[in-house]
Amino acid sequence: MLNQTSFSPYATTERKRLLQECLPGVTLYDNAQPRHRRQGSLGGNAGDDGSCSLGYPFSTTGEFNPRSKPPSLSYHPMDNSHLQLRDNYKSDKRYGHSNDDAFDDSSLHILWFGHDNSDNDDDDENPSNDYSLRQAATLLAARRHAERMWIWYFKVGLSLVVFLMIWSQIKPYHPLRRIHPQRSQEAKVNPSETTISPLACDDHVVISTSLIPDENVLIQINPPIDDRYREKVLETLKNLDEEIQGDIVLRSNKTKFIGASQVWQQKAHLSPPLAVVEAANPQDVELALPILSGLKRDYHVPFRIRSGGHSYLSDFNSVSDGVMLSLAKLKAMDFSNIDSMMGLTNNMIRNETQPRGQISAQTITMQPGVTVEEFMKESLYERGFSSIVASAGGVGMGGFILGGGYGLQSRMYGLAIDNIVEMQVVLTNGQTKDVTKGDDLFWALRGAGGGNFGVVTSLGYRVYPSNDIKLEASVKVTLSDMTLFLQRLGAMEPELHPEFNVRVHGYEVRKCEISTQRSHAVAAPSSLFEPKDSPIVDGDAGCGLVTVSMYWMGDANPEERLGMTYIKETVVPLFPSNATREQVTYYYFSWSGMSRQREQDDRWKSVYSAQCWNGFLLPRNNTFDVWTDIQESMKALFLYTTNASPRIELWGGAISKVSSNASAFPHRNALYNVAIDLLVPEGSDPKSADDEAILVHAIWPSIARHLDGVYINNAMASLSEFEYPLAYWGSNSNRLRQTKQQYDPFHVLTFSQSIPLVNLSSE
Repeated sequence: MLNQTSFSPYATTERKRLLQECLPGVTLYDNAQPRHRRQGSLGGNAGDDGSCSLGYPFSTTGEFNPRSKPPSLSYHPMDNSHLQLRDNYKSDKRYGHSNDDAFDDSSLHILWFGHDNSDNDDDDENPSNDYSLRQAATLLAARRHAERMWIWYFKVGLSLVVFLMIWSQIKPYHPLRRIHPQRSQEAKVNPSETTISPLACDDHVVISTSLIPDENVLIQINPPIDDRYREKVLETLKNLDEEIQGDIVLRSNKTKFIGASQVWQQKAHLSPPLAVVEAANPQDVELALPILSGLKRDYHVPFRIRSGGHSYLSDFNSVSDGVMLSLAKLKAMDFSNIDSMMGLTNNMIRNETQPRGQISAQTITMQPGVTVEEFMKESLYERGFSSIVASAGGVGMGGFILGGGYGLQSRMYGLAIDNIVEMQVVLTNGQTKDVTKGDDLFWALRGAGGGNFGVVTSLGYRVYPSNDIKLEASVKVTLSDMTLFLQRLGAMEPELHPEFNVRVHGYEVRKCEISTQRSHAVAAPSSLFEPKDSPIVDGDAGCGLVTVSMYWMGDANPEERLGMTYIKETVVPLFPSNATREQVTYYYFSWSGMSRQREQDDRWKSVYSAQCWNGFLLPRNNTFDVWTDIQESMKALFLYTTNASPRIELWGGAISKVSSNASAFPHRNALYNVAIDLLVPEGSDPKSADDEAILVHAIWPSIARHLDGVYINNAMASLSEFEYPLAYWGSNSNRLRQTKQQYDPFHVLTFSQSIPLVNLSSE
C-alpha cells in the first residue's frame, strides 16, 4: 500500500492511478488538492495501510462551496455493516440528503483519499468512514467474479436444457443389448437347449416416500412401444416360436389371429395385441414367460395372461400393442383317482337319483385352460363329481378359481379357492414352483392369483360326489317385493340349509310400460333355465320385474322331493304377497347342461362391452331401510338404461366358516353380493353404451354406501388406483404387496388393477 506521508506529485498520481484501477467508475477527489479539500470532512484519515475516507463534494464543479447544498449522490460503504449504513445515513441527512436518495448500493460513485491528518473536522461527532483499499478492491473483485460465475452457470444450465431436449428426441428408450438370463440356477427347463436369452433392463426406480413411513415405492416407467423397435420385438418372438411347441400368431395372419385373440368383450378387439403366444404345454410357458418379461423391461412391451378370456376388465387378458400369453390350449384333466374307483361305483355314478353320501371327496388335477363346460362334462356328466364352478360355460376355470370362485354350491363347499389342494406356478424367471398349504405364494394365489405372481399351469382341485339333476324354483317379482324377500331371507341365513341358494337377476319391463319407458330395450337374460311361460305377478306399476331363482343344490330326487318341500315350506312364505307365492314354478334341470344354455345364446356368448358394479352387504346392514334405499336407486337406474340388470347372490354358509385372513380373499362375513351388470350386446351404439355406463356410475354410490368391499371376479373398472386394493383385498393388501415384491420385484406382471408395490393396507 502507498504511504500517506509520501505526497510527491508522482506518488500522488500513482496512488490515484492504483485507486482508479481498483475502483473503476468511481469519482476520486484528492484531499491534498486545494480544490478538493474539505472543510468539515465526513470523517476519517487515510492511514498507512492505504485506507481512504468516504465523503461528498459540495459542488459539481469541484470548488468547495460551504453554502451550497450537496447534490443527491448514491452512497456505497463497501461492506455489509448495518451500523455503518445507519451512521452514514445520519450524515446524509445532515448534509441535506433525502430518505429516498440514500443507500443506493449498486455502485460507489465518490471516494475521498489522501485525507490530511492535520485537518480539524467540524463533523468529528460523526463516526469515521475509513475503509481499506484492499478490502474495497477485494469486495469489488468478488462481486464481479460472482456476477461472471452466475452468468456462466446460466449459460451452462441453458445449454444443458437444450442438450437434453435434443437428446430426448434422438436417444433410444434403452440400448439394444441382451443381459444375463433371469432364470434361476435351480430351474428345470433345460436352458442349455435354447439360444434365447431373456432381455432385462432396470426400468424401475425405488424411492422412499414420507407419505408412507419406512416404505419404498417402486416407480415404473412404461412409455409406449417404439416403432423403431417393433422389428426387434417381432424378431425375438420369431425366435421364441422356433423353440416352443405351441404357436405365435401375429396380426398378419388375420384368420387365425381373430380366433387366437378372442375375448369375451369385443371392445377389446378395437385395440388388438401385437401377437398371441399360444402355449401348448407348461414347458412352453416356462420358455415364454422370461422372454415376455424381458420384452416388458427392455422394450416396454406389455403382456397379459389369458385362460378363458372372460373379465369385466378389458385389459385383464388383452392389451393393445402388447403380447397375449394364451393358456387356452392347456386343457389336460387328470381323473385317475376317480377312475380307479369306477369299477366299484360305476353303477352308482350313472344312476343319477341314488344318494352319494358313501363316496368321499376326491382331488383331480387340471390345467387353467379348461372351461366350465368342459369340466362339467368330464367331471359331473361322465363321472358324477361336481365342485364350485361359474354359471357361464365359456369361463376358464383357471381365472375363475384364482379370483375366489363363487358358485351355486359355495354355501355347501365354500369358494373355489377353498378347494385348491396344490398348484404349480411358473415365475417370471421361468422357474416352476410347487406351492402347497403353508406357502406364502399358496396363500396369495388364492384370491389374488390372476396375473399377479406368475402363471399357474396346474391346479389340484377338490371335487364332490353329485347328481346332475338339480331343482330350481323361479318367480318374477317387483323390486319392492324383492327387497322384502331378501331382507327376511338374510335375517334367517344362519338357519338356512347349505344346499339352498338364491339368485336375483334380470330385469324385464311390464307390457304396459314398454311403450313409454324402455321401448327399444333388449331385455337382459333373466334366467338361464327359466320356463318359457313363467308367470308375471302384478304389483307396483312404477317398476319392472326381476327374477328370483331359488336352487336346491343337493341331490334332487323327484320322488323324495326333499328340496321342493324345503323351498315351499321355509323360503316361499317369505314373499310378502299370496299372489307371488302361488306363482312360484318348480322344475328340475341338468346342471351339466346349465352352462351350455347361455353359451348357445349368440347375444351373450360375446358382448360388445361389459362392466360390473358390486359390493358386499354385511349382516348389520340387512335392514328394511337399507333395502328400500337400494330399491329406489335401482328403480331410477333401470328406468333410464336398456342394458343394465341387477344380480344379487346369497353368500354365507361354508363361505363364512373360513377366516378372512386364511387366504387373500377377505370378504368372508358377507351376506349378499349386490351387483349391477351392464352387458352391451354386439352391434350396439358405442356412444349409447358409454352414456349408460356414465349413468350407472353416477347412481351407484347411492347403493354402494350400504356395501363393503368388491368381489374381484366381478372387477369394477370404475375403481380408482387408490380404491381397488382395499376394495378387493382389504387388510390383506399389505401382505399381498410384500409377496408381490418377492416374486415379481420388477413388476412385469401388470394390468390396470394388479397388486401395486405401494403399501395401501388399511391397517
